[in-house]
Amino acid sequence: MRIVALLVASVIGYATESYAQEKKHYHISPVDAQKKVNLNVNAASVNCRINSTYNTHVVSVYGYPQSREFHPVSQTEIQDNIQQVTLDFEDGSSQDLSTNISTRVFGGFSEKSDPNTKPWYIYLSKSIPYDLSLNYGIGSSTVDLSGLAVENLKVNTGSAAVRIGYAANKPNEVSMDTFYTSVDMGVLQLDHLNLSRAKEVIADVGFGKLMMHFSDNLAEQSRIRASIGAGTLQVTFDAIDNPVIVEVPDSPLCRIKMPHNFRKIRANTFVNEFYQEDADNLLSFNIDVSVGNVEFITTGD
Repeated sequence: MRIVALLVASVIGYATESYAQEKKHYHISPVDAQKKVNLNVNAASVNCRINSTYNTHVVSVYGYPQSREFHPVSQTEIQDNIQQVTLDFEDGSSQDLSTNISTRVFGGFSEKSDPNTKPWYIYLSKSIPYDLSLNYGIGSSTVDLSGLAVENLKVNTGSAAVRIGYAANKPNEVSMDTFYTSVDMGVLQLDHLNLSRAKEVIADVGFGKLMMHFSDNLAEQSRIRASIGAGTLQVTFDAIDNPVIVEVPDSPLCRIKMPHNFRKIRANTFVNEFYQEDADNLLSFNIDVSVGNVEFITTGD
């Protein structure tokens, strides 16, 4: 079954002395019998911030388009009781690629932004499950998934700097099946990754940097498979007693650093002091690295 979903757009505008962009609101309403929302976000060169809301709209978008004709919603329809929504943000001004890369790699995440560039805000409802596909080009973006029900998450960062986490310390409302990340030349920071409740995390890092942070124990097993080219994988644990096992090949072309409380149990395999092979909440890493860096850190090390 395929029907066109209801799209409700409201527009509020005002002008300032610096520039005369209008603030616009776009709302996508739920439809009868929908089971979940598949949301695809394409943000080539804009700051795009995602947060949760108690609003009944399945997707709400707020921002300042460069042109009056611009509309971020390129698709909204129902297929087999799943609402398919695509947002395309091709309206922002471009940035210098080399400058952006050097800023993100050496400067980290900055709260400062170009005063003439306002971010887009996307709000997702806490009342319905989602599959999310987030595609970034350059720029910087933040995603707070606190309290949402995300069944699958796919993130492509290009050369952007992206931070994804659970700022309100509220876990994913459902077990996430797969969390897929691809980092080309950018930086991806995953905060409180334990709150995602992901059964499997798949990471592909080219020349960029992927940072994973675990702030607490896992309630269920989670498997992380990572392929690192010439980039960096950094995994940080707070004071947790979760059993962990790491399998990573030994190569003269890469740098591997393990915490002092991890021990080697066989070739290319390390475990922490809480490791039990049959643990219900075992966190396992299977890492393939070419010439990049892999670093595991425990708080206080």
